[in-house]
Amino acid sequence: GRAFDVPSRGALSHGQGRASTLPSPRDPPVGEESRHRGAMSGGSDEATLRAECEAMGACARCILRFRGVPSGEVDEYRAAASASKDEPPCPCCLGILQLDLDASTAREREGADGAEASAPNGEDDATNGTAAAADARNRSDVLVRVDPPAVHARCVSQYAAGIRAGGHEFDVFALEVTLPPALAVRQAATRCHLLDALARAKRSDDDGGDGTRQLDVPVGPAATVHLPKTTDVKDVLRALLVPALVDASAQAAKRRHDQAADFRFALLFEHDLSATEAAFAYQDPEETRGGGGGGGGGGGGGAHNKRRRAPPPHLVGSVFVPAESPAGAWQNHGERYNHAERVALGQLTDIATLARWRRDGRALVTTPPSAPEVGATVRMLTWRQPSYVGGRYLKRARGTPQAPWIDSETGVTIGEGSVQTSLDAVVSRAFRADGSKLNAAGREDIDVRMLGGGRPFILEVHNPRRPNAAATAEARAAMEAALEAADGGAVTAVDIHVTDAAAYRAMHEASEEKEKEYTAMCWAEKPLTLEDELMLSGIKDLQIQQSTPVRVLHRRTSMTRPRTIVSCRCERVPNASRFFTLRLKTQAGTYVKEFVHGDFGRTRPNVGEMLGCAADIIQLDVTDVVMDFANGELKGLDGDEREGKIAKAE
Repeated sequence: GRAFDVPSRGALSHGQGRASTLPSPRDPPVGEESRHRGAMSGGSDEATLRAECEAMGACARCILRFRGVPSGEVDEYRAAASASKDEPPCPCCLGILQLDLDASTAREREGADGAEASAPNGEDDATNGTAAAADARNRSDVLVRVDPPAVHARCVSQYAAGIRAGGHEFDVFALEVTLPPALAVRQAATRCHLLDALARAKRSDDDGGDGTRQLDVPVGPAATVHLPKTTDVKDVLRALLVPALVDASAQAAKRRHDQAADFRFALLFEHDLSATEAAFAYQDPEETRGGGGGGGGGGGGGAHNKRRRAPPPHLVGSVFVPAESPAGAWQNHGERYNHAERVALGQLTDIATLARWRRDGRALVTTPPSAPEVGATVRMLTWRQPSYVGGRYLKRARGTPQAPWIDSETGVTIGEGSVQTSLDAVVSRAFRADGSKLNAAGREDIDVRMLGGGRPFILEVHNPRRPNAAATAEARAAMEAALEAADGGAVTAVDIHVTDAAAYRAMHEASEEKEKEYTAMCWAEKPLTLEDELMLSGIKDLQIQQSTPVRVLHRRTSMTRPRTIVSCRCERVPNASRFFTLRLKTQAGTYVKEFVHGDFGRTRPNVGEMLGCAADIIQLDVTDVVMDFANGELKGLDGDEREGKIAKAE
């Protein structure tokens, strides 16, 4: 506690000439005070709290928040709008809650503010008319994104325009809010100030109301006073905005809010004061990775430990690697606010601590907080949780890697395109998405074709604006036809279907148990005899030991793995006795090339060892991945039905 003179009750407004007993336009309607009186210790405390908030310039809604009025009393917060909307920015909420809910006033303000009010996001040509965004509708490789601008939003119509600006199709939405770190510190400073004021008022009452105390008597938070739990700015803003966003839709009867919805509308509030008043949130980057809590931005700091790599300049436009996705921007900003909020609630609990942090430069905030010159700005971000599209891809051209392959030293692109970019070009365009990530059941080498029934894959489609793009059989067939027509059908897909995140995660687990079938064109140093052909054709459930091949030692752990050659059929090439074809079925993870040539003795037994001469592989094709997958169209088929499907795909 501190010892100092306490002024009289009538002077608690810090010299601004308003006594606590004067009537105020911010007073609640008749009956409202009694409804919430249980939150305060008495009417005198309520009057003191209101007078102190008014003296520091708090808006009517923040006075309700510090009185402990819950966000569920939305009518009371709506009624406070007329007392807040035209005032200077509130020092407690930085102007965020000074929102005009009147549609007619909103239209007038839009006319004055121009493009700032009507185009808050800037992502879609329907909203901002930019050539880049208009071009995005027709491009097949990547959707052009324009970062949403930071605007001063004081009208509900600006938020209604913001939720539409991303071009998403939706009926259900979730509203996310993250706040400036300075707001958490200002709220802590306001509470400390109000507790101190209530304590001084209590001491004054105890002394009989003469207005003074002795200097050696401690006052402040140590005194027995009670301050209601402050209602969160995010909760109040949601309570005000959600009904307005639903009503603003032309299909209001269908649109609804659900915090678990896949489509997210995120309001990212920022203020320049955060850099000084919440400097600790920027000085302690490791602490901001604690994540979680507060609804401000989510947790999961682990993603920050991954090194981000952008594609080389010549691949920009064909591989989408956003510098910061909407979800990423919201999470990164939210983690900093969450850190500021945790510190403010746990440590900034008294005026002395705030003064010490102010001297140390960690939180340059006054007590009570001063009025800001400008209010907070908001970036309105829209994104949808990923959609998942599965199928089986076929790669008919050699020289095409599964994913874009770039030499790490020279930056030169290796191969012709990739499976990933071919699939992404069609699927992301159909979904009007930001891009996609490929997850396949294994991978073939760049010089190996993928034929037969195809390799199972699932695309994680990022931020789809048309989430139902693959909902019908006709739409899926159109995607398959588009792949067939592109690049001469070098990469195609069959059995495209909609799947889910659980299948995406389970893909690798299932792929570990699969078997694969190959056709290999091979060469032997000596002419093959009939006995050699029969010997190789008799291989069944052969156990081999494979050390990590020399060609992948630079990226794989050096170890020996047991593998199984399930079956083998050998056919000599007529009139070329040193050439032969092997049709193999192997356990997942078997290196077929090394099984043929032995890899300097690192795979044993091997074909060369069995023949007693050098052997090598000339060409290799994967002809089937034996795995239950593909939306039931191939699952369970056998015999003529399966062969017919495979023949059609080929």
